[in-house]
Amino acid sequence: MKVIFVFSIAIGLCVALNAQGVRISADNLDPDNSAMLDIVSTDKGILIPRMTLAQRTSIASPAVGLLVFQSDGNSGFYYFNGTIWVSISQPSGTAGGDLTGSYPNPVLGNGTVTSQKITDGSIVDIDVNSAAAIQGSKILPDFGNQTLRTSGGIQMNDGSQGADRVLTSDATGNATWASRSSKVTAISPSVCNVVTNHTPTYTKIADLGSFTKDNTGTFVDLYLDGKFTIFNLVSSIAVMYELRIDDGTTTLQDASFVIYNDQANEQVWSNVMGVFSGLSAGVHTVSLWARCQGAGAATAQSDYDSGCWGSHETLIIKEYW
Repeated sequence: MKVIFVFSIAIGLCVALNAQGVRISADNLDPDNSAMLDIVSTDKGILIPRMTLAQRTSIASPAVGLLVFQSDGNSGFYYFNGTIWVSISQPSGTAGGDLTGSYPNPVLGNGTVTSQKITDGSIVDIDVNSAAAIQGSKILPDFGNQTLRTSGGIQMNDGSQGADRVLTSDATGNATWASRSSKVTAISPSVCNVVTNHTPTYTKIADLGSFTKDNTGTFVDLYLDGKFTIFNLVSSIAVMYELRIDDGTTTLQDASFVIYNDQANEQVWSNVMGVFSGLSAGVHTVSLWARCQGAGAATAQSDYDSGCWGSHETLIIKEYW
């Protein structure tokens, strides 16, 4: 038998009771069969007892499933599971899955973030604390069109790092640390009275010496002050000399000079300068070349002396940014 109490004047609600449960609503319907208490409203809620952390933990012998709302600290709904109070909004206990440790501060387990889990690009921010690190072998060598941003610092240790150095790259984008200062190398060529026969095509006279270039992307200046003699010019009006590095010519400032036939058979002090670019870091060799020139030029000879007969030439090599 169903009994209905209607408080239409006092509160405007119907309370329906039967053997299955209680329904509090503005309609006159039975409670849901699955509910002991069925509360229906479209503009009001239900208030669970509200209390502080101290009040919650002082409840004597809480029943399993007891529910309260904590109003301070880590506020929210808590229920008693028979052993401890558990936050509904904040996980607690031992972490599982990819996580290890306990809530509220679990950590990712080793090797749990795999490529399959990030291929959709859903990971947009990663925090790595100062005690952690990401192995270089775990980062793909190509980020594609992605951008790596940081509000802190980036440390790159490749063996070339040092104080007051700058990060540079080669033509393919490989980066390395380089010195910002210029480097000057002086070489005394060990060439003595080299007599060379020349045609209109450049002929190497001698290798003057080698130097070590520290960085990729820097420029190299060459300067040579030497003593030269030309003779036996046949249909030639001059001999042109040229400095080269690794037998290659400069692509910037021409590293050549000319001695004309009116100075033939005389020792001529002259200098040659040039600027080179595009050289890789490492050891390079400087050489001296020459050819005869003029309309219908045939042959000529030259004599280069770097120090055997009282001259003391020095090849100056300057590397700079």
